[in-house]
Amino acid sequence: MFENEYRSPLNECVRFVADCKKEYVIDDTPYILGPEEKAFKITENRIFPLPKCNDFRKLGFVDGGNAPLIKSSDFTICINRVAGVVANKTGIKELQSTPHIVEFYSATVLNSGKDETLEIVTKFFPREPSFREYLPESAIVLNISDPSIRNASGFLMKIEVIAGIARRFAEWTYATKFIENELNEGDIFVRDGSLQTGFTGEVEAARSLYKTGLTNKIYITGLSKTCRLFTKNGDSLISIINEIALKKFQNQSWYYHPIFRITKADNQADLYFAKFHKTSPYPF
Repeated sequence: MFENEYRSPLNECVRFVADCKKEYVIDDTPYILGPEEKAFKITENRIFPLPKCNDFRKLGFVDGGNAPLIKSSDFTICINRVAGVVANKTGIKELQSTPHIVEFYSATVLNSGKDETLEIVTKFFPREPSFREYLPESAIVLNISDPSIRNASGFLMKIEVIAGIARRFAEWTYATKFIENELNEGDIFVRDGSLQTGFTGEVEAARSLYKTGLTNKIYITGLSKTCRLFTKNGDSLISIINEIALKKFQNQSWYYHPIFRITKADNQADLYFAKFHKTSPYPF
């Protein structure tokens, strides 16, 4: 390329990012945002080959989604869907008693509450009567000052964002019924995304799932397709771990642990990084 050759603004933009991210600092540590987080120094000694399992177990997956049908500053109506699937060594299998898909409408409304305060009320409306048992029993009521519906600057989230609470709680409730009816001892349950809770009252919903899993001796896991964690030097945490793992376990599956931990008393999950297939370029 000639020095005086024209470079488009996009080319310059990409070059700027490339210059900033030329090299990783391997001797690094995850960046922590608060006192309830604990980080461990990055080292190849915490990368291990993924062990082989001779026993074939069922895998149960649950995921959900929602979309607004109508929204205003003081209310929103959403369509929600939660779905589950079970796979074994031969492929996808029919569910025994749990509906494969549960669909429902939800209304999230800003309403006057007690003592002249405002509340945000979310109520569930199943599309089929048989779906009711797979949804939270009662409406979810949050005070407008609840910190779980405010962003880091303290501002109230948009009501259509808060409305996602319906789908999140429904995922926990449906998943609890799902593992109780569809999985057996030693099977593995996978929730799309992390097992982290956010909204007030969500911890109790998650705790019910964990209790059911413990009672039935089922492994409870979550799989995040993206990772927003970064290091003290401002690099992608998962990218650095992958670089180290490629040198130590080339063409092998692996896992990394420990690396980052949430120390809150109500947090019952632990964090791993893993590459599940030896030919995959992607760790999770």
